[in-house]
Amino acid sequence: MRDDSARWHPPGSSAFDAPGVSVREVSLARQTMVSGTMVLSTYSLAIGWPDVALGEAYALCMRRDRVLLVNAGARRDGFDPDTSEAVSDMTDGFAVLALSGPRALECLQAGAALDPAQPSRSAFRRVFGTDVLLYRHGDESTFRIHVPRADLAAFAAALHAAAKD
Repeated sequence: MRDDSARWHPPGSSAFDAPGVSVREVSLARQTMVSGTMVLSTYSLAIGWPDVALGEAYALCMRRDRVLLVNAGARRDGFDPDTSEAVSDMTDGFAVLALSGPRALECLQAGAALDPAQPSRSAFRRVFGTDVLLYRHGDESTFRIHVPRADLAAFAAALHAAAKD
């Protein structure tokens, strides 16, 4: 049988340091996507671009009917008729990168038209051709990026190339 294990992107291999920027993979306890027509009223504090998430548990606004709960308590997957919400465990669906340093925003801007002066309710952004969730975490020079796990290798390579320039 053919061994394709070298083709997979091993965890932790997206981390790197470059002048003025550092990238690390972040391990989160849980990522839960919640969809429903009233979800933004339920999670009114869900953050978007370029909001700063504080602490380890928070909600990200994906669109008007969908949020991603980060490090929230476990909920059963499926449709909840009491709340009219659909719940999906996305912990393995998104890899999370932390990008920090004085050149962090500059590196991201190499892959997207990002302007912190133009806020958006949604944290969804297309960066280096990949749809990601992008926001600040802890302070204004540290970003977290939720990347679909299947796109992690390509995204990390593009981010690394931008950081070297």
